[in-house]
Amino acid sequence: MMYIYIKQAVRNVHKNIGTVWLNGLGIALTVMMVILIFSLSRGVESQIVMRNIKFETGAIRLNFKKELSGYENKVFGDEEYSNLLKLMKRMPEISGYRQRVVAYNALLYASDATQRVKIEGISANELPLLNEAVGLLDGSADWGQVSNGMLISQGLAEEAGLSVGDDCSVMIQSADGTVNIGDFSISGFFLNTSQANKYTVYTSYLQAKELYHTNLPTHLLIDLADLEQADRIKKQLILETRHPWIGVESYTDHLSTAQALSSINKYSLAGMAFFLLLISFVGIWAMEIENINERRKEIGTLLAFGFSRRVVKRIFLCESFYISLLSLLAGLAVILLLLSIIHLQGGVYLGSSASFAFGSSIICPVLNIKDVFWAASVAILYPLLATWLSLSSINSMRIIKLLNEK
Repeated sequence: MMYIYIKQAVRNVHKNIGTVWLNGLGIALTVMMVILIFSLSRGVESQIVMRNIKFETGAIRLNFKKELSGYENKVFGDEEYSNLLKLMKRMPEISGYRQRVVAYNALLYASDATQRVKIEGISANELPLLNEAVGLLDGSADWGQVSNGMLISQGLAEEAGLSVGDDCSVMIQSADGTVNIGDFSISGFFLNTSQANKYTVYTSYLQAKELYHTNLPTHLLIDLADLEQADRIKKQLILETRHPWIGVESYTDHLSTAQALSSINKYSLAGMAFFLLLISFVGIWAMEIENINERRKEIGTLLAFGFSRRVVKRIFLCESFYISLLSLLAGLAVILLLLSIIHLQGGVYLGSSASFAFGSSIICPVLNIKDVFWAASVAILYPLLATWLSLSSINSMRIIKLLNEK
């Protein structure tokens, strides 16, 4: 008997495709909306964490104070740094490290502008990672091609009126307290993904080290083969070094920020999704009522042929299920294609102002099977409920009245 209901429902759907396609479109858009909203919220936390680990902090970051890294204590600093590297070699969990020179409160002088910036010197072997992290828009980040090259954000370039190839100067108070000035050439622009890196300028490690006049790197980023060991390695390094001039932190120390942003976005986007789902339900319900009203004569004919009202309702419910299933598959296909394109492009750029809400202006959604399950549930249950509520109007309708509908 169920096969007959389904066969009749499929026939009716194809027969009345002109009136039911709007229902299908509404369901497909609902599926896409639910999956996109929740995948965006899930992407915030993982994106911030992975950005920190891969580029900004590493799994563990060692911070050297200027008393240790400056030339005033060169002999002592070299000895401590050598001992630290030997200690790290004895830890098989450490897969590598990266040296950085970071100088805060530097002043960048362009032709008609002055801007306070942060200088960050990185090694040439990190250039591919730099390109991936900040999104190079124009020029080159290859320090080997441009003498005294400097990479700045697009936002800073617009504020200072700078173009690729322009010259500028940077003034900074070095580690030993003297004021140094260096001349640079703008080698390229990157996409400022947050307010923090809008005023960060990148240059070569050696150039930054010379400008800051430091004997050692100011930061050492440590990579681990297993991130689960980060807190244990951090504690071991703290116990082994026990030095007031060396600070140790792991990526987990920054998780609270990522989790807070993720929670805020998750609940705000969930509220938005709930509101839009209510609107979509009302829309689907209205379309179902219109569909049933337009087919009252057909309903009357079925009742006249001896079909019970319960059977007629089952046929309409089967129609609704069939439309929902097709719409669900169509919506999933479109949203999966969209998410794949976004991932291939490295995320979707929402504008620099989006960094206040998301921690970054580039968001890369993360698809979760739970989101697909919820979207599928909504796509199936919403239309079934709307159809069931709409069919209640024919309970008291007389057959002759239904047949006389125009």
